Amino acid sequence: MPFRLAPDQMRRLDRAARERGQSRQAFVEGCVLAELSEHEERRHAKRNATSLRGDAKKEERASSYERVGLGIGETLRKRLEVAEEEERPSPTAQAPVIVNVGGGAPGTVTSDIDRLATYVTNGGERGRDTRLRTAVAVLVASASTDEEKKVLAARLDEAVAARTKITPTSDDGSGVKRIARIAFDKLSDFWEGES
Repeated sequence: MPFRLAPDQMRRLDRAARERGQSRQAFVEGCVLAELSEHEERRHAKRNATSLRGDAKKEERASSYERVGLGIGETLRKRLEVAEEEERPSPTAQAPVIVNVGGGAPGTVTSDIDRLATYVTNGGERGRDTRLRTAVAVLVASASTDEEKKVLAARLDEAVAARTKITPTSDDGSGVKRIARIAFDKLSDFWEGES
């Protein structure tokens, strides 16, 4: 493999090869191989030192705990043993986890209306109408008569209003809501008069 050197370095290489009685190629090959074997020995020694150093550090740490004369070493050793035991999986079976699905505190009964009201009020304002329509469809499917549908719808409205802290008859004073409420009441009265 050819390589380039400066002219003065080439003269030095030729002089060193002649003094050893070798050709330039043989001298360079010997130097390169010697350097490679030296590098591999250093790398191998470094790996061994690292693994030995890790074992030595553990032993040194354990022995340093013993050197403390106030009983701290014993406490630290016990903590290490406990930590090692916690890392090991326990052979005993663990008790099953029981999850209480549903809302409210344990022991309280939550009705379907309350659950639907929670469904409607959870989430943002943007999807509330869609969730309300879904809840009403569930109630309509579960009711057998028109009267029962109206009662369930009224109870759902009350539950949703209670969860959102708005009563159906309250007026917070904003103009748009007040006008909408008046228009709704007038339309309701008009349709009731038509029947």
